[in-house]
Amino acid sequence: MKNKKKKIQKRITDNILSVVIVSILFIICCVSYIRHEILMKDSNMTVAVVLSISEEPGIRWGYQVSVLYSVNKIKYLKIVPVSSNDYNIGEKYLIRYSMKDPSISEVIWSEKVADESWILETDSERK
Repeated sequence: MKNKKKKIQKRITDNILSVVIVSILFIICCVSYIRHEILMKDSNMTVAVVLSISEEPGIRWGYQVSVLYSVNKIKYLKIVPVSSNDYNIGEKYLIRYSMKDPSISEVIWSEKVADESWILETDSERK
């Protein structure tokens, strides 16, 4: 009888602990997402260059692509999970970055850059 009671208490304790851990992880994910969205409201664009493509599957998707971009002469490396291996080293894509924290960014895979003449135009517009 006592063993059954102890097992039930242990199960309840384990369930409560699981709920607390999942709740904490959920809150952390929500705060991180909200922070990202707030920082990306004030954003700008630049060009990112594909540096490498990981053939090993990533955690969430199929592959991981490393891209390099520069903001105010500071270089940033971003590793992006992607679902396919349709990218080549040296290809250039537009990337949107936060003006407040340029390390926060989003690669726009649908916007492949053939040349960088648009950068000169946007730079002269900003001045």
